[in-house]
Amino acid sequence: MNPNLWVDLSTDWMYLGADSLPGIFRDLPRLSQPSERLSLPHRLNLPNHSLWYEKEVFLAPGILQVSGDDGVQVWVNGKQVHRSRPGNQFEVLDSGRVQLQVRVINNAMAGGLRKVQWISLANFLVLEKQTHRFADSVLAVRKVQVLQNEKLKKPLSLLSWEEQKEVTRALPILLAEPNVLLGADGSWFVRWVSEHPGEARVVLASGEEILVSSSTGVFTLPASTQDFSFHLYQANAFQGQYSFVMPQLKSDSIRVALWGDSQGGWRAFEKLSELVKKKEVDLSIGAGDLVANGSEAKSYLSFLQVLSGMQSPQLLVPGNHDYDGNYDSLYPKALRTYLMRDSEPTYGFHRIGPLAVMTLDPNAYFPVSLPAASAQREALEAVFASSDWQEAPWRMVVLHQPPYSQGWPGYHGENSIREVLEPYFHLGWLDLVVAGHTHDYERMKRDFSGHAVHFFIVGGAGGGLEPKDQSSSFPKMDQLIKEHHVGVLELNQRELVWKVFDLEGALLDSLVFKK
Repeated sequence: MNPNLWVDLSTDWMYLGADSLPGIFRDLPRLSQPSERLSLPHRLNLPNHSLWYEKEVFLAPGILQVSGDDGVQVWVNGKQVHRSRPGNQFEVLDSGRVQLQVRVINNAMAGGLRKVQWISLANFLVLEKQTHRFADSVLAVRKVQVLQNEKLKKPLSLLSWEEQKEVTRALPILLAEPNVLLGADGSWFVRWVSEHPGEARVVLASGEEILVSSSTGVFTLPASTQDFSFHLYQANAFQGQYSFVMPQLKSDSIRVALWGDSQGGWRAFEKLSELVKKKEVDLSIGAGDLVANGSEAKSYLSFLQVLSGMQSPQLLVPGNHDYDGNYDSLYPKALRTYLMRDSEPTYGFHRIGPLAVMTLDPNAYFPVSLPAASAQREALEAVFASSDWQEAPWRMVVLHQPPYSQGWPGYHGENSIREVLEPYFHLGWLDLVVAGHTHDYERMKRDFSGHAVHFFIVGGAGGGLEPKDQSSSFPKMDQLIKEHHVGVLELNQRELVWKVFDLEGALLDSLVFKK
């Protein structure tokens, strides 16, 4: 592969300004041009803003690759150009001198235009072919490595990767092993990803056989019983034996793992996954930024594969980076493909033992918010007013962006989230708020009209940590630790026990609270 075929367009940009107007669909605004030119990357501390840039350049038909935090939209000569391929790639057919305008949609703290490159269509097709060829070679070698048949493995190892690919065609491997996920409707389902689409055969512990079909290689199997064990086959390959235990809905106690922002840090996340397995939790909850780039299918494959090491049921919440590459419509296609079922909302309510959980997704709106009269806001209000919520011993909201945070310099949490949730704090309808987004561990207990609310930030499951020597002056958190970590929450009818562990399993923080 030859990355030098890309032409760098990172100089002579003009920053036109920023605005915080709501909505993802925007016309190109009329902004005055400053005289100063800049080179990329360019970043500003302006969360929940649109940042606008412009550059004049000579182009031939080709592909623009535009990188910005969190997402980008592109105009060429005043006409918006939409993504033509996964990621931040835009096909531009204009020739000659053109005017480029870029909108960077910043849902994080610091954001801006990072990098812009161009490549001709002919060279792009060459690179694309080389990339597919490289991926095929890696996959062929990997298939030989994971073959369980030693008699077949030895002679295959002597062949070229092209020959290995042909011989092992009828032996598809799993790109991501099975995980049990909790759907928005409260039902459990098993999700795995195979190298090939088609039909898989599931043999349950009872001996019953189930055929599961997929046109994409992403397979979904309803988990119909609390103890769910099966053998998995596809074509001529045995894919393995898997076993899961779902939480008892009427149990008096529950143990939950809480983590967030695995965000491509797979080595750290793998260690935490092994730790969660040892803790034998009933449920694992991921508080967003599950991957670093939500437009990349391979990121979700890596995430699911490492996640399977927990061997526990999962409740997953989207973060802003899970929307990356989807800022034309705020429809997180890869997230939905790999982690959800068709037409499933990205939020939901669940009652498991003594715990009522409401998951929220403010990333579905720009700027980050839960707008009045939106379907999500109406669902929240209905759940909070229900007896299932109000009569639960413990009531917890999980979302990605925190209402309060100190560990990210210049960031204090999301005002739009505080405005929605604070009235319920004062009513005593919420006990716990769990978030990620800030890459550290934070804890705070605050009283609202005599009602105690605990705030946990668990944003250290793998992504880069916040600077240890810098924090915001407010709010003052009760605990702030900048280490990779996972939290384990144990609840019964009257008591909360909270423990936080680092990568090696050492205790970082603990809390006991009785109602």
